[in-house]
Amino acid sequence: MGSSERRERERQALQTQILDATRAILSERGYDGLTMRAVADRVEYSVAALYKHFADREELVRALCARDFYAFAQMLNARPEAKLAAQAAPIDRLRAIGLSYAEFAIQHPEQYRVMFMAPVNVDKGADIQFGDPESDAYALVAQAVQLALDAGHFPGLDKDLVAQTLWAALHGVLSIEIAHLCVPKKHIPFASLQSRVETALESILLGIEALAAQRATGKNGKRVLSAAKSLAAKKMHQESKANQVAAAPVRARATPAARRASKRA
Repeated sequence: MGSSERRERERQALQTQILDATRAILSERGYDGLTMRAVADRVEYSVAALYKHFADREELVRALCARDFYAFAQMLNARPEAKLAAQAAPIDRLRAIGLSYAEFAIQHPEQYRVMFMAPVNVDKGADIQFGDPESDAYALVAQAVQLALDAGHFPGLDKDLVAQTLWAALHGVLSIEIAHLCVPKKHIPFASLQSRVETALESILLGIEALAAQRATGKNGKRVLSAAKSLAAKKMHQESKANQVAAAPVRARATPAARRASKRA
């Protein structure tokens, strides 16, 4: 290895250390508590030297978010059945993406907190190509929803509305979990995280399918609506049986509550 390559590797290692310190401070103190002095003290570096790498704290946060959003997209693409080119049933693809979303949040709570729970100005950076599902997580979800629409799911609903509803449901479960990770005693008897993630994911998928059927039938035709809802639930169950999501920290399977709800529908 030449001297220039060694210097570049050392520079990148230092930047990683600086960004890790930035993330930790944001998580501990919030954006108002983030200063260049605080970061410099955390990495045992002089403030003047820190300015050689980042112009100000805004640039620090932009660089941090760019790195974390890219890693987020990579994890959402990690499961084979999540890829848009995979021969997976559309609903199974959405399940796989949802489970990977949960996996990222729980494995990287500080990153998730900064990305989705901190009031900071997020700039995804040059490494992320908007609209490219390989690097843009939202594009992956939106295109996966479009494939589901093309296959006959969620008829009449807007692609972005469906994608954002799925996102909101999972974010609610995960943000509550992350906010309580350090609480030794919880006054609320929380169900297991796995149950909460699975129930939210299955409920929202079945619910959006039923909502689309309801809007398609209008106020009249209750028997048609009931048949459509039953067919949707049966179709999603068959797709799940045909394309089981691989075992993971949070497994992709319908909970008893979700199955009872689909039968009652």
